[in-house]
Amino acid sequence: MAMSEQRLTMSRALVHLGRYAEAREQVQTSLKILDHLLGPDHAWGAWRHHILGQIELARGRPKQALASLERARKLASPGDGSFVLLLADINFDSARALALLHQDPARAYALAESARATMVDCPELGDKVRQIEAWLVRHPEPRAIPR
Repeated sequence: MAMSEQRLTMSRALVHLGRYAEAREQVQTSLKILDHLLGPDHAWGAWRHHILGQIELARGRPKQALASLERARKLASPGDGSFVLLLADINFDSARALALLHQDPARAYALAESARATMVDCPELGDKVRQIEAWLVRHPEPRAIPR
């Protein structure tokens, strides 16, 4: 299991360096190890699918990103609250993917607002909250069409 976690850590570092192909290889290997040890539906897979989504977003592939992010959301929803911040991150990345696809602006706004509301009380996440708030300004809540 330690090897899977090391590959996950390595993939995060590679994403920050912009080395997406290498990051993808590391996270996919980590996922294979995790799937072999704990099964494909284990909640820990959420982090790996989230990183795959981030890689696809960075590569300009929002449709593929959204598929990985939806898988991450499903795995990170065990109901015990242990994945609250991860889900907030997944929500914001999903909002970004939806906006790039020009799909469901109301859902995109709601996901981003949910992420902001979750993170706003965590002082160590101030930079992320500001990033989300700037995104919300650029992607305002869609107005209902008057009847």
